[in-house]
Amino acid sequence: MKTIFLQHAPYWHGGVLHTIIDGDIIHAYDNPIYPDLDDVGLIIVLGGPQSANEQEAWLNREKAFLKEAIDAKRPILAIGLGAQLIASIIGGIVYPNHAGKEIGYFPVEPAIRPLPFGLFPETLRPFHFHQQAFTLPPGAMVFYRTVYCEQQAFLHTDRVIGLQFHLELDESLRHALLQHEGAFFTVDGYFTMTKEQVAAAPIDPSHHALIERIVRHLQTRLRFM
Repeated sequence: MKTIFLQHAPYWHGGVLHTIIDGDIIHAYDNPIYPDLDDVGLIIVLGGPQSANEQEAWLNREKAFLKEAIDAKRPILAIGLGAQLIASIIGGIVYPNHAGKEIGYFPVEPAIRPLPFGLFPETLRPFHFHQQAFTLPPGAMVFYRTVYCEQQAFLHTDRVIGLQFHLELDESLRHALLQHEGAFFTVDGYFTMTKEQVAAAPIDPSHHALIERIVRHLQTRLRFM
């Protein structure tokens, strides 16, 4: 079974994930033909500039594919927009965060203890790049939060993990966001760093180690489909 990446903009790739695991990249915005789920293992749903509430035909097709994948018990790692898409598919409501944007490096705090699967640290200061939030879907469990965004990370069953933040950020992805998402960098929220601050901030290698552990854990779920 192959890993697939669902990508939502030409420049918004999977960062360090592409060095952790090989996979087919599917450009969802090109209205592709999706693979047969019998051939698919891990699905990684990447970030993007869209809203999960948009009614573009290609986005609705992606949601339909992801709904089938969840029903077929495929393991899924969903990041940023990807997490918002999964939340909306399983019953959450996606909405503009009343606190505005979250841009840059800010800590999240555990919403439960112990954190799931022994994977996640008590202290984490990940990279944020979003202005949408969502209600917790029925049956899901939130495990990281911030004061102004209650659902920063959630678990649905034992094989779907949604992260609002971006552990996959590497130099290449940061450069792409700085180049293509410059208009998003406005100080418009309680937790916002400037474009210059984001460009100068060190990238924490422990975030890459953590997302690799998450990927390896989700791969083990393929044994129990």
